[in-house]
Amino acid sequence: MNLRDSDRGALDYEEEEASDEEESSSFSGSAGEVSGSGSAREYPGFQPSSRPTDEAFGREVRPGDRSKDGGGMALGSDTKLVQFKDRDHEKERQGTAAGARGGSPSSARNVATPYEDQLTRLRNKLLHVGERFVGFDRAMEQLSVMRRETEERRLDSLQENLGRTERQLHSEVTRRGEHAKTLQLVTENCANAMLDRVQKRIQNHMRQVVAALDSLAARCLTLERAILQFRGELPSKLTIDAKHLSDSVNSLKSKMRGFVSDGQTEEEHVESLLAEDGAILKSESEGASKDKAPPRRVRVLMDDDDDKQAAEKKQSKEIDLGSSSSRSASSSKKKSNSLDSTVNQGTSNKSGVLLAETAIRLGTQMSRQVGRFVQDSDKMAADISSGLEMLAKRNETEEKAFQDFVSSELKVVKRGVDLEGKARQKTDEEILNAINVYSGALQKALRTTAAGAVG
Repeated sequence: MNLRDSDRGALDYEEEEASDEEESSSFSGSAGEVSGSGSAREYPGFQPSSRPTDEAFGREVRPGDRSKDGGGMALGSDTKLVQFKDRDHEKERQGTAAGARGGSPSSARNVATPYEDQLTRLRNKLLHVGERFVGFDRAMEQLSVMRRETEERRLDSLQENLGRTERQLHSEVTRRGEHAKTLQLVTENCANAMLDRVQKRIQNHMRQVVAALDSLAARCLTLERAILQFRGELPSKLTIDAKHLSDSVNSLKSKMRGFVSDGQTEEEHVESLLAEDGAILKSESEGASKDKAPPRRVRVLMDDDDDKQAAEKKQSKEIDLGSSSSRSASSSKKKSNSLDSTVNQGTSNKSGVLLAETAIRLGTQMSRQVGRFVQDSDKMAADISSGLEMLAKRNETEEKAFQDFVSSELKVVKRGVDLEGKARQKTDEEILNAINVYSGALQKALRTTAAGAVG
């Protein structure tokens, strides 16, 4: 039986009770008319007992009684039912007593017939109402118990949710602390690693730059010395040597022209001298043992041969010295003196032509060496300038690569910081949502508890 059925049954019971009271009042009036003044004594059953006894429970029933646990309703319906039962028993006893006194049963039956009909209808109604209200107090008790159990379960679930939320909050706080420590450690490690890499690269670049600067300084010093030598001493020496050599070649050419014109006269003079020497040898063959020295003319010829050999040796030495004429001015003077002596001596024999050709070839070699030295100097200067340009370009390239590396590392760090900030913001939002849910559930539980206490 639900609560609505019980309310409807209570209303029906009140209406039936009111109608029964009207019927009982009308019945008591009619019974008074029939029985006269002794109606109260003849029908004592109409007066309800002040304290009716519940035969089923064996105790007196009061209108304000409730169930043992205090959760049931008043037993007013059971009390009235017991009262009607008592009235029925009184009626039966009165009928039995009237029959025993000798009254006519037919007259008693005729008098009690209207009352019995009304009583039967009333009894049926009361039985019907009693059947509908059987177990109403137990239903209300069970309903209150169920409501109480539901409230207790709800409070238990709220407490469980609250404990779970607190544990989650504690775990989240712990996780955030560990995450912050891990992030700090990882950030420090990344920063230290990046700093180490940057320092190593800077050190390598500095070593390369220092080595390049040292080599560049050495090359610049060499170039400076070469340029100073080329601008100062060497050009003056080369100019003097070239001028002296050109003068020697010109004088040699003039002497060779004279030698060619006087060649035949010299040959005839030599033949005459040989003839005279042959005659002298024949005449002095007998006195050769006494005088071991050769004749005068033979000595002259021997001296000429010695002079030729000395001239050839000096010529070879002069050729060797010609390759190093750019190094010292004294060697060029000696060479010019040797050329003059060679020319003076070469006019007396046929080797003057060879000496002239050698002098011309020596001048050509000197000019070639001077040109080659100038070309080498220009080439060295061009190489040094190109090396300087390459070093500058290399330094610019390395600096640009280093800047790109630093910018890329900074971008990586910035990206990691941004991601970590977003993650921490998301975690903060989750914590705030959990706190809001927790506070909402707590407020709802408090409102429910307050409403239950008021009800």
